[in-house]
Amino acid sequence: QIHGAAMTGHGIGSIYSPARVLEIPFLFRNYEEVDYVRAQMMPEIRAGFRKNDYELLGWMELGFIRFFSRTPIHSMDDLKKRRIWLWQGDPLGAAFFTASNIAPVPLPITEVFTSLSTGLIDTVIAPPLGAIALQWFTKTPYMTEVPMADGIGGLVVSGKFFNRLPKDLQELLLRTGNEASEKLLVETRKDNEKSLVVLKQSGITFTLEWKDIKEADVISIRDRAAADLAKSGYIPAEVYDRARKALGEYREKKAKPSNNHARKRSLPSKIEHTLTRAETLFASGCLVAMLVLSLLEIGARNFFHSGIPGASTLIQYLVLWVTFLGAVVAVRERHIKIDIATHLLSETWRNRLERPIFIFCTLVCATLFWHAVRFWRDEWLSVSSDEKWIAAMGIIFPVSFFLLSVHFALRVVIGPRSSRRA
Repeated sequence: QIHGAAMTGHGIGSIYSPARVLEIPFLFRNYEEVDYVRAQMMPEIRAGFRKNDYELLGWMELGFIRFFSRTPIHSMDDLKKRRIWLWQGDPLGAAFFTASNIAPVPLPITEVFTSLSTGLIDTVIAPPLGAIALQWFTKTPYMTEVPMADGIGGLVVSGKFFNRLPKDLQELLLRTGNEASEKLLVETRKDNEKSLVVLKQSGITFTLEWKDIKEADVISIRDRAAADLAKSGYIPAEVYDRARKALGEYREKKAKPSNNHARKRSLPSKIEHTLTRAETLFASGCLVAMLVLSLLEIGARNFFHSGIPGASTLIQYLVLWVTFLGAVVAVRERHIKIDIATHLLSETWRNRLERPIFIFCTLVCATLFWHAVRFWRDEWLSVSSDEKWIAAMGIIFPVSFFLLSVHFALRVVIGPRSSRRA
């Protein structure tokens, strides 16, 4: 008598059929979606196994299931013309074909290869790794890119056997089973990716991509299949609704990454971001004004033999404005760094030293700002009224050191850049 086994979705369905909600046709498009929804559903699935006197030690996958066919499939209508294999006695597969208006050919898995050879069937469903292992790909030169579903599997032991074990052995079995299944899941996905390369090298033609299918059509098939399974009690409607809700949550998160980031941005970060944008815009305006004024000065000297009064002095000060504001922006964006020695340290030590360095830079820039204000004030008071505008342009010195002080102070509050990017 055996106490446990590794099962595919077909076998899992005989123990706790609602777990096969993760095999609903056309539910997932990638493994990230699979992992997210499975994590949400797994406590419920484990409880369902226990309720039926079984213990789920580990979760596994067969991989995304594709259609392998003798002739190319370019649309869902093409599927209706094929003689497609249905795993005999599989309620989920039967629900899919019914929802798709396809009449399949039910057969045990042991008769598939022979039936492909005789022509009884011309299309099968399998993950790439399975199609190679069972040699079905040698009879089917075409494979769809669009997966029908994500094939599931599990490592299961009977509840009677598990409950007789001492508590420490139960914990050991659960822990090692979960660790082994996680590793196997990763390796299975890698093997399926390698299998796709092998299939392509073997001359298999890939057909039917997502762009060839109307999303509304596959959603309709998915929902009709789910409704059929709910009606029979195989997968209750509320289980399907919870899986679909979890999937919707994940897709919504993926669709709005920038908005989520913006919502999480702290007040100091928002101030820094707004200040940098203003500085960039103002520096750009000064650069444009400098270029325009330079061109006008050149034109006036070449065509009218006289320059624009005060243009040369104004251009010189615009150069200073562009240079100093550009330096402020460059330091904030880390294009310019003076702490070269920190590159010799590990990232951990760089993170620890960033705040002390920012504090030091804040103090230095604040000191320079104070002296720049005094210098500018003295110059303002000493010049004649005709040259006040020139002195006014010199305010860039205290302004730039003030902005640098603000940026470094904000950095002290915000913290290391590397940790925020992680």
